[in-house]
Amino acid sequence: MHRIFIRLYLWFRSHRTAFWGTLFSSIVILVLMASRIDIEENITSFFPSSKNTANMADVFSHLKVSDKIIVMFNAADSSSSEAALDSMYQASDRLGELLEDKDGSIDKYIGQIGQADASEMIGFIMDHLPVFMEDADYQRLAELESPSAVDSAIMTDYVNLISPAGFAMKDYIMSDPLMMGGSVLARTAQLNPATDYVIRGGHVFTPGGRTMLAFIEPAFASGETGRNDRLISVIDNALDTLTREFPTIDVHYFGGPAMSVYNARQIKRDTYSTSIVALVIIILFILAVFKRRRSIFLILCPVLYGAVFALAFAWLIRGSISGIAVGAGAAIMGIALSYSIHLLAHQNYVHTVPQLLEELCNPLVIGSVTTVGAFAGLLFTSSRLLQDFGLFAALTLVGTMIFCLVFLPQFLLIGQADLREGKVLRCIEKVSSYPFDKNKWLKMSLLILTMVCVYMSTKVGFESDMMGLTYWEPKLKEAERILTAETADTTKTVMFVSVGKSAEDAYKAYGKTLSRLDSLKDEGLVLGYADGGPFICGPEEQQARIEKWNAWWTPERIAGLTAEVHRAATAYGFKEDAFDAALERLRRKYEPLDYFADNAVPEAFTSWVGASDELKMFITQVKMDKDEIDDVYAKFADDHDVVIFDQGYFAGKAAEGINNDFYLILFISSFLIFFVLWLSYGRLELALLSFLPMAISWLIITGIMGMLGVQFNIVNIILSTFIFGMGDDFSIFIMEGLLYKYKTGKKLLDPHKTAIFFSAFTMIVGIGALVFARHPALHSIAVITILGMLAVVLVAYTAEPVIFNAFVTKPTSEGRPPFTLWSILRDIVFYIPPVLGSALILLVGFITMMLPIRKSTRQAAVAWMLHRACRWLIGYAAFIHPKRIGPDGTLIRDWRGEAGVIVANHQSSLDIIMILATFPKVKFMVADWVLKSPLFGVISRFLGYYGRSEGYEKSLERLKKDVEEGWSLAIFPEGTRSLDGRIRRFHKGAFYLASNSGVPVIPVVFYGNWRIAPKNHGFNMFEGLSVTHVMSPVISEGIEYHELASRVTSIVKTECAALCREYDSPVNPYFRKALVSSYIYKGPVTEWYVKVKTRMERDYSFFHEVLPREGVITDLGCGMGQADFMLSMYCPERQIIGIDYDAEKIAIAQNSWLLKTLPNLTFRCGDASSCELLESDAFVLSDMLHYMDEDVQASLIRRCAEKLKPGGIVLVRDSDSENAEGQKVTALSEVFSTKIMAFNRTAGELHFISRSGMAGVASSAGLEMTVRANDDVTSNTFYILRKK
Repeated sequence: MHRIFIRLYLWFRSHRTAFWGTLFSSIVILVLMASRIDIEENITSFFPSSKNTANMADVFSHLKVSDKIIVMFNAADSSSSEAALDSMYQASDRLGELLEDKDGSIDKYIGQIGQADASEMIGFIMDHLPVFMEDADYQRLAELESPSAVDSAIMTDYVNLISPAGFAMKDYIMSDPLMMGGSVLARTAQLNPATDYVIRGGHVFTPGGRTMLAFIEPAFASGETGRNDRLISVIDNALDTLTREFPTIDVHYFGGPAMSVYNARQIKRDTYSTSIVALVIIILFILAVFKRRRSIFLILCPVLYGAVFALAFAWLIRGSISGIAVGAGAAIMGIALSYSIHLLAHQNYVHTVPQLLEELCNPLVIGSVTTVGAFAGLLFTSSRLLQDFGLFAALTLVGTMIFCLVFLPQFLLIGQADLREGKVLRCIEKVSSYPFDKNKWLKMSLLILTMVCVYMSTKVGFESDMMGLTYWEPKLKEAERILTAETADTTKTVMFVSVGKSAEDAYKAYGKTLSRLDSLKDEGLVLGYADGGPFICGPEEQQARIEKWNAWWTPERIAGLTAEVHRAATAYGFKEDAFDAALERLRRKYEPLDYFADNAVPEAFTSWVGASDELKMFITQVKMDKDEIDDVYAKFADDHDVVIFDQGYFAGKAAEGINNDFYLILFISSFLIFFVLWLSYGRLELALLSFLPMAISWLIITGIMGMLGVQFNIVNIILSTFIFGMGDDFSIFIMEGLLYKYKTGKKLLDPHKTAIFFSAFTMIVGIGALVFARHPALHSIAVITILGMLAVVLVAYTAEPVIFNAFVTKPTSEGRPPFTLWSILRDIVFYIPPVLGSALILLVGFITMMLPIRKSTRQAAVAWMLHRACRWLIGYAAFIHPKRIGPDGTLIRDWRGEAGVIVANHQSSLDIIMILATFPKVKFMVADWVLKSPLFGVISRFLGYYGRSEGYEKSLERLKKDVEEGWSLAIFPEGTRSLDGRIRRFHKGAFYLASNSGVPVIPVVFYGNWRIAPKNHGFNMFEGLSVTHVMSPVISEGIEYHELASRVTSIVKTECAALCREYDSPVNPYFRKALVSSYIYKGPVTEWYVKVKTRMERDYSFFHEVLPREGVITDLGCGMGQADFMLSMYCPERQIIGIDYDAEKIAIAQNSWLLKTLPNLTFRCGDASSCELLESDAFVLSDMLHYMDEDVQASLIRRCAEKLKPGGIVLVRDSDSENAEGQKVTALSEVFSTKIMAFNRTAGELHFISRSGMAGVASSAGLEMTVRANDDVTSNTFYILRKK
């Protein structure tokens, strides 16, 4: 990947106009796009749209009745005199004047309850009277059929009109002179919940009568903090004026919109102030560490570019974004700054910008992608605000990364570092270079801390109480205290909002709500409720009532009643037609009432109905004892058609949704990060190793939170993405440093740790500065950030190197392949059956002891089971390729010949299993500790194994008896296992026993076991061929044991050498597996290339066949050395020199664990066309000539011929351009290897050689040429050039 950015860098360096044009045009385009985005400031976007809260945010945003701001008036001297009351009345009226027509931010000011409201309600009821008429109400209509009832009604009207209150009652009397709607109007009392508030002169007072209340209805919902900010400013200005004009009156206000605005203001103030402080500290830090002032510009510009990039693409994706998300997104400055800091800080350790990109590109890109993945997890939450935050943060990091890798390198001074060599840097480098992973006390402390934190993390829960996260402006806190003191009560009134997509759905939900409330009232959980029930009914019921009304008022009844009213009116001094307007209602055509149409209901009725674009709402005010609230809420917890409009409950439901999202965030973020790590490294092991520090860090963070009693809350939960984001960045850079040294031998870890220190510092300062924030939510973020970052850095510095060294560095430094997940699992699975099988065999042995069976029979039965178990184990282990050969050279299943003393070379612990699998009845001579072991020792003693301490003399008679019964005795004369498969000196004890007892010696030769289960490799095993060759028994009778030892030793060594010549070749899969294992963890492309190349070359079988088995072989253009490793493993006697001009490939070859096991193999970097060549028995030029022009090709072959020993060969594998069809495939493969995958470097055009051209060059160099086709697909051809 780094090659792409290096090429782009070099192209921009030579095309400066294109660079500046690209940079400025991208900035202009992004700024134009970003300027079009709509910044929203609706706090309700924070709430999740889950099932339980799907309707809550909609109700919260549109139910205006909930958004009233309460204004409290108190006399300064706390008196309630008439003068004080008059002053409060005047102050309220004056406030109404000050708030009138204020930019549309105030919908209505309610200073007192007026007569107009009652008249409006009466008119509304009378205009829709048939809709509200119940069956019982028709009794009044039936009474009006009596003339006396009409007379009584008109007389009552007359009396009321001439009374002192007649003026106020005039409109009502004229609209309903016969009191047809009297019973309906009486039900309006049910609309008012029972309260202790006092009404004086139309003004509302608290129960104590000392505080007068007024109400402000905002034009916008509480959540729209951006719009309501103007409202609060208007109110504050008005109250300042009021305080000056009425110094004897104290005025306070309180309400949801005010709380939301002051919280939003405090968040902005804290964010701005702490960001400025953090920025100043970071700039001072940059000036202290970096020696050029322009470093500030180079570090900050990518972040600014990333922010504009995020806004631009957010507009392209969504068109709008939450302003709160953008403000919170500024907290990722620490992460974004780390990218540019990595580049500038690393300049001290490289010589060129391309080298800088080569070393940093991969970790930066992988870290960026995984961090973006962590934030992308927020896109899957149900909260729009969290989605916006995740989108903005992810896009910011993408934009920052693009600037850092595409544009920033152009501003770096080639060969000139930006770091200041001073005390600060030296101190940082000293801390970073400290070997944390070597400190035993630190490792032990970290392990203990992790274990403790695993337990303590279980004590960390989710805090759903939002009040602890709310900022209280002092004056609002005082207002809340006054209101609470005046209205202190053990009860609470809460709105239950029944919702539906349509009016019919809402009405059905409303009916169910009332039914359930009645049940709860009967249970004593609900004290009472007020609702619009008497005046709310569904469309169908309304239509039925209207039809009943129309059916009642027949023309005859209307005419009769009209005549009676005229008569009575005249009798009491009214004009005859005085009440005709009221009688006209009887003839009107009524339609069902649409509660949600504009101006359909009076203002007073809006307390019971509401609507949004999506929902229709009916409201019920429920009065409960505070102790019963939780039980009542629980009854409605699963009812999605009822929204309980309680701020605390609402926040709790939102927190519940965020809590559920938290685990989703963790899962998705973890999955995305792990998947990207796996994809990037190409190895599951490296992905796990990089991911592990993040998991440990998270456990430590949550554990410390548990110790401190800190809980997750709806705000600091977002930090999970920050911790994962920075944690994976740090882990990746540590991993890259470890891998770079493992791959090339170069130390890159300390520079990376220095850059990590810079990143951690900016992160801690950038977000940790919020510890000085006054808003409790922001303060909690800072605490978790500081703890989290310290844990992440400590774990990354310690745990990751410890694990990597244990599984990769340590074994390879000892000449062993690194551990893989598959090898670990394979070994575990392989060793489980022997342990369980031994236990089972032991159990069977104990059972047989209770049976009346001879001991020899029991021993034979157990030996047979052991034999069969070992045969099954060898077949079960797919990585072992067994081959058992008899004396005549044919394959055998097991030994059927005579018993004797088995003498075998000892390569591995696998030898024992192979002997048990080959010989049905066999005993071993073992060390005393084997006989004393708890499991295998019991079996050994039961079977009568020989102990070394017995002495050979004591074993003679026992051996004769065992052989007579068909038992063989297996002895390894070397006394110990061989490290390299070579046969050591045979001790004479086994031959002494055989010679003196006259028992034949059965030579057994093992091949390959030392590679499958090597000595000192613990339980780590490898795939390979295991050959067990049982030779013809050697008669020992009459032969001195010295001569017998010499004869058998010669037989074993000769056969062992023959097996090595035969099987140290491609037929043994060990060599291919060993070769591939030396390239794992060195990059997915490298590992893939070696696997494919080795298979295509058929494990380099042709090279092995043609090249000499001894002598000096020089491989020109050896690449990463895979052919040389294979040839050297086949024949360790070969002295192979690998040369390649690609320093990176040579570094990979030089840092292979195989090189430590092959002393005759060396690699060096050099250009084949000009480097000095040593005298050699063979030269190999494989797939490299076509990278040179024709003259250089010919010159190189002639130089090789000059250095070639007599009889030596030059093995060339290259194209035959005369093969037109095959040449097309060859050319295409070169495009793939040099242009697409870029694992082969070339500086110019390719020059493919032809067969005739090669013949001419060979002839001129004095070489005889033999040709062999490489394959049937490409034009690749082997040219074997032999010195005459």
